Amino acid sequence: MPIFRGAGSQSHGIARHNFTFGQGHNSGNAIIDPDALAWRAVVIGLGGTVSDVRLLLVSNTITYWKLTGVWPVMSNIWLTAAENTFSALVDLVARTVAAEVGVPAFAIDRGYTVSKVGGDNYITTNTLGGPNYTQNSANFGFWCRTDMAVEDGVMMGTSDFVSDHVSNLSVAWSDGNLYYAINDGNTDSGRPKATNTIGHWVVDRSGVSADTVSQNGSLFSSTGITSTTVPTQNWPIGGSINHSGVNDQLFNVQTPQFAAAHLGGHLTSGQISDLYIGFQNYMTAVGA
Repeated sequence: MPIFRGAGSQSHGIARHNFTFGQGHNSGNAIIDPDALAWRAVVIGLGGTVSDVRLLLVSNTITYWKLTGVWPVMSNIWLTAAENTFSALVDLVARTVAAEVGVPAFAIDRGYTVSKVGGDNYITTNTLGGPNYTQNSANFGFWCRTDMAVEDGVMMGTSDFVSDHVSNLSVAWSDGNLYYAINDGNTDSGRPKATNTIGHWVVDRSGVSADTVSQNGSLFSSTGITSTTVPTQNWPIGGSINHSGVNDQLFNVQTPQFAAAHLGGHLTSGQISDLYIGFQNYMTAVGA
């Protein structure tokens, strides 16, 4: 069973004394976090199921994020590496229900794969980012389960050419570079992509001219581009929704399998690391 950091380790003044995480026990005698119970109730109400083992796993993950100060910053967290599509599409925080557009491919405990084969096949989150996502305090991100091919694709993004807004992340563009933006008027000039694109990616804005992109809990790059405005289109997962004043279209689909996604306010470097640790242990437990 994985352990959240070693016994006696510290982060943000909170000790993780053997904080265990796993799904090897039945939840019958465990104390389940109330947000995990509320999430399960929505899933069941939609016609889905949540096993006792998975409920405990989700509860432990939420508890860890609450202990480390991550939870209050987040607006939405989807664990798409789930037991079924119902639980994959209900976010843990606000219980916002995302939706399939077209026929994105779902695999149990692995997540979704999007494509433009035969039409647009992706996930719409049905949210602009929630109450914690603001112009100068924001984050978005996802867990990429398979390595991204070098292609003209955006894994998660939204843009409005009328209001001068761009937020997106392309981890592996066709020129071999990574590009990103968050609440500004243009995607940055790029930098060489990661050797391995698997894992957790976070784009974060902490101020008017302060933004970063991180991979697996560590800073990957930063730009400092000035912010302009917040999204006007609901966030997709698996492409970029572009608004030109005439219609909204899905562009630049990137096609790896994604196992989680999230939106929220500014995360400190420590919180980015703790968000990653929670995801990492969840993915290990479910075999993703």
